[in-house]
Amino acid sequence: MIGLSDDQIKMLTGKAVKEDMDPYYVNLKLKPWFVEIAKKLRLTGYTIENHNRMDSFEEMLKTVSEVLVELVRPALQRVWLQQQSSHETLGLMTKPTFEEKEPIEILREFLKVAKEKEER
Repeated sequence: MIGLSDDQIKMLTGKAVKEDMDPYYVNLKLKPWFVEIAKKLRLTGYTIENHNRMDSFEEMLKTVSEVLVELVRPALQRVWLQQQSSHETLGLMTKPTFEEKEPIEILREFLKVAKEKEER
């Protein structure tokens, strides 16, 4: 593809090559190919684009989690109330404030309740 053999590519990447090929590759000038390959593999110059992609991904993940929480919250409240009404309680019940919790807390609580329900 780029005019290099498998052994030449191995040498450029620091991998071992067949011992019987060593004498041939000792005199071979690989530096120009190394410079060309290094230009293509360089990580610099792409950071702004990658940061923008990461920001976009984080924004999308935040939105998806907010939507998921809105869908899960009513079911979580319903399950919590069912669990409380099925147990004998002494004194007042304090209902958790699902509205004030962070999305990750609500999702973790939902997973916990779902696993408990599955185990029954």
